Amino acid sequence: MSIFNLNKAVLGSKIESIAGTAETLANTDFDVRIFDVEISTEVEMHNRKYARGHHGMDAALVGSQSGTVNFSFHLADSGAVATAPNFNKFLKSAGMAETAYTTTGLSWTRGADSDCTTLTLEVRDLDCSGSAQKIYKFSGAMANMKMAYGSSGEPIVVTMEYTGIFGGEAEEAATPLLGTGFDTTIPPNMMGIDITWGANSLRTTTFEFDMGNTVEILRSQGTSTGFLHSMIASSEPSLSMNPKLDLVATDTLRADQLAGTARAISIPVKATTPEITLTVTAGQVISIGRGDAEGSVTREVAFGIVDTDGTSSLEILQGSKT
Repeated sequence: MSIFNLNKAVLGSKIESIAGTAETLANTDFDVRIFDVEISTEVEMHNRKYARGHHGMDAALVGSQSGTVNFSFHLADSGAVATAPNFNKFLKSAGMAETAYTTTGLSWTRGADSDCTTLTLEVRDLDCSGSAQKIYKFSGAMANMKMAYGSSGEPIVVTMEYTGIFGGEAEEAATPLLGTGFDTTIPPNMMGIDITWGANSLRTTTFEFDMGNTVEILRSQGTSTGFLHSMIASSEPSLSMNPKLDLVATDTLRADQLAGTARAISIPVKATTPEITLTVTAGQVISIGRGDAEGSVTREVAFGIVDTDGTSSLEILQGSKT
């Protein structure tokens, strides 16, 4: 009897050449330092009850098979301004398009042409001896993505929530795929950073970006699983944070809300090369509540991220554009 250790799970992934067609993974595809891996599977079972004069059920029919994979990683640079970090594939499969700025940097924005960039994922549970592994296979997957930090001094945690086709389970007795070529840069922590709303500096304890992706899995009678692949059907990106309440001279949030004003929001996550900057070109105050942090009064602010020329104004920038 084999016992599998929950804390030894590994995850590999690869962008699919054809949406919904599973890729074969290699050691080099287990290359992102992820944590808090969770999976769920849904095999639709269609119950049958014929009128046969008794209360028993007839055998159910096996239907379509799908599943979810959730996990997190820390936001960090790749170590070189013009080289994409390994988690680039997660950004793309959450509907973000990559733009290269020659040798100076890379950026990712939510575009209208990135709705079907699907991912193959494998989660592998290892047994206590490290010689056997149970493999859970998913394909045609796309994700919603959230970025948040819980307190000053912590790194930004990126959480991926994938929906895709469940391709079944497998077992291997060979040496497990434990990954190679990980990004080795240390993630920056949220200290010494000036978060700005227009010309105002915000002293905030927490924030969360939510891509707001609605992921739909497309049905088809023409496949053995009952599904083609996932697609991002819509996106409603948002940002929330809790800046400390200040005087109106340096706190224009309420006035801007009442005026319907959208302003730029800048979060320079890392100031040294290669830099990391989160930017909202046009953020609009949707709601303001009253809260507290360490006994101080805060504003609980929800921002809508306004679309500009068909592209969400949320941008992740590594390095610079010039």
